[in-house]
Formats: sequence, structure tokens, C-alpha cells
Amino acid sequence: MPLAIHYYGLSPLTAFVFSFLGNFTAGVLLVYLLDLVVEKVVKKVTPILRLYQIVATRTSEKHRKKIEMYAELGIFIVVALPLPGTGAWTGALLSRLFRLNPFKSILSIGAGLVACGIIVLVLSVGAKALN
Repeated sequence: MPLAIHYYGLSPLTAFVFSFLGNFTAGVLLVYLLDLVVEKVVKKVTPILRLYQIVATRTSEKHRKKIEMYAELGIFIVVALPLPGTGAWTGALLSRLFRLNPFKSILSIGAGLVACGIIVLVLSVGAKALN
């Protein structure tokens, strides 16, 4: 978004909309396609498959009640934080890893992207005003 506003001269609203749509589209696709990727790719690479199975089994068995209570809020927070390693891709990965409801996960990802977009937009417009 800062690049779109400062370098390409897009309006803040246009930059926000394009940023949201691109990230949201990727997040939705990943929520639905990650199972296919695990099925077709990860299952053929034994060390990665073992790691995936360990994480999926431990999180599913030990902490299922907590995951069910706080999953959507957790995904929202992970997506809303404008830090490296967070965002729609990570939210989608967590959604599939914890076997969450895809629709609720997509809503959490969308809300998190809006929150993150607002944070980045405020910082971007504020930086532009200081110049």
C-alpha cells in the first residue's frame, strides 16, 4: 500500500481496495486449496508429512476446546498485525492446520485484512503528510 500511494500515485482508497482484494482472494483460495496441496505435494515428502501430522494431531487432540473457543479471534489477530510472517496466507494455513470452519475462517481473515489495511493506510498517509 505505501508503494501504491507514494510511488505509483494511487489514491489511498484505491490502494486500500486493491490491497484488500488481492490479499483476500489469496486467503480464500488458500483456505480451500491447502488440503489439496497437502494431499498432492506434502504427502510425497516424508519429513514434511511427519511434521505436518505431528502438529495437526497434537493441536487437534490436546487443545481442541481452546482452539474452538478462540480460533476466529486468533486468526483475526494474526492477519491484522502488519508484521512479517502474518497475514492472509498465515491465517489460511492456521485455519487448515486446526481444521476450522472455512466460512468462519474466511470472515476472520477478511476482518483482519480490513484492520491491517486501516493500520497500514494510516501509517502510509501519515508518512505522506510528513513529506
